[in-house]
Amino acid sequence: MPPKFLLPLLLTTSPAPAIELVLDFTLDEQNYNWCNPATTDGLARRHTLQSAAGFLSAIIRDDDWNALTSFNKSFSISDVSENVLNNIAGTPVAGTAEGDGAGYSYSFSTTNRSSLGANQIVIYIGAFHFDPDTTTGRRKFLTKLDAAALRDLGYDVADSWSEVAPTYNLTITPDSGAAKLDWTATRTDGYFVEWSADFQSWTSLPLGTTTTWTDPVPFGTKRFYRVSD
Repeated sequence: MPPKFLLPLLLTTSPAPAIELVLDFTLDEQNYNWCNPATTDGLARRHTLQSAAGFLSAIIRDDDWNALTSFNKSFSISDVSENVLNNIAGTPVAGTAEGDGAGYSYSFSTTNRSSLGANQIVIYIGAFHFDPDTTTGRRKFLTKLDAAALRDLGYDVADSWSEVAPTYNLTITPDSGAAKLDWTATRTDGYFVEWSADFQSWTSLPLGTTTTWTDPVPFGTKRFYRVSD
């Protein structure tokens, strides 16, 4: 079974005109080696990522990152199916069980690098399986561009993943002196109605799977509304 997602993680130096995106495949090599240059598919995946990095390096020109002579960072990943992965040094590391009872989290140190050059941004690449119990609401909704990029890398991306965000078609009408909200059902795991007087601070109310709600505050009171899942 192929891995389910790539993990790009940015680690930058602290703040000269162009940047250099440095792809580090060590974590991938210590685990599934999905970008293995010794295989046809792996080499194609690696070339795709390197081409993207080269393109971005050429067009991003206004960063000013100084070199780091001492580089000691760490990064975390979560919602991974495997309960043991190899770290960057190749040592097996047990994952931390997540609170939902399924899936594991990891923290890895960048032990393979002791310094970082000026204008460099390191991107660690890894491929792992998703926690099978990860729900749709906890995943990122892919744009059409995201889906196209994943297909270029060899993934089979379902069309249902290629959406920017759920659409609720929210309508607000007066009802006996109150504001009545109705929206189109697109989810089965429940909704939240949120309101704000200034578009900065929001109050959230869980409503379950209902698709209508009447605000007890008199209609005409200044409020902004939104619906989320």
